[in-house]
Amino acid sequence: MNSGRAWDGGQKLEVAIQVDDSGAFTMPWRAVQRFVRYRQGPMVPSACSENNTDFFHYEVYPIPQAEKPDF
Repeated sequence: MNSGRAWDGGQKLEVAIQVDDSGAFTMPWRAVQRFVRYRQGPMVPSACSENNTDFFHYEVYPIPQAEKPDF
């Protein structure tokens, strides 16, 4: 079961899910996530491979590069 509802003039969204899997859980598993619209300005696209700064201190230098495509 999945459901969603918007309120407050479309500024808020609530998404609810329920997982019924007797092989994994002894009872239904439920989760709710609530979102609030926040307008900061236009979104600027970014890609991790192009803007790879050390956010989480992984200290992987240089960035690994594939020798050949894997497809």
